[in-house]
Amino acid sequence: MLEDKLKEKIHRYILNDLTPGEEQEVLQLLQESEEIQNYIKLSRLTWDALDDIPSIEPESNYMGKFWEKVEEENSKKFNIFEYLNLNWAFVGSFAVFCLVSVFIINIYISNRGYDLSDEELITQLEDSIAVNSSSSLDVFGPWEE
Repeated sequence: MLEDKLKEKIHRYILNDLTPGEEQEVLQLLQESEEIQNYIKLSRLTWDALDDIPSIEPESNYMGKFWEKVEEENSKKFNIFEYLNLNWAFVGSFAVFCLVSVFIINIYISNRGYDLSDEELITQLEDSIAVNSSSSLDVFGPWEE
């Protein structure tokens, strides 16, 4: 199996891209090794086959047409932020405002303090204890004295 560096030198030899010293080195290896000879033959056949494939030349304004097509496809996409003329900062600040509003309303509703009915219940319980002593608390379960 040939090393990558040797393969690279062989490819550069086929393309006539070697210095004279490197070319002599490859020619010497070529005379010594049948594997290298087969590799060069196969590489040349591959390069020749690739050269026979017809190439397609792009039009002179290919890049301009390409970017026009990209812009056209991008303009077809629906973007709610562009449609409503919004930006991320506005949407984010609005979301924070809504969240804080919900928290404040929740705190206000859940923390109203004593109701009048709570106050009346406490008053009735105190009156019942004062009049009937602790026996009136039997309705709440067994009490240890």
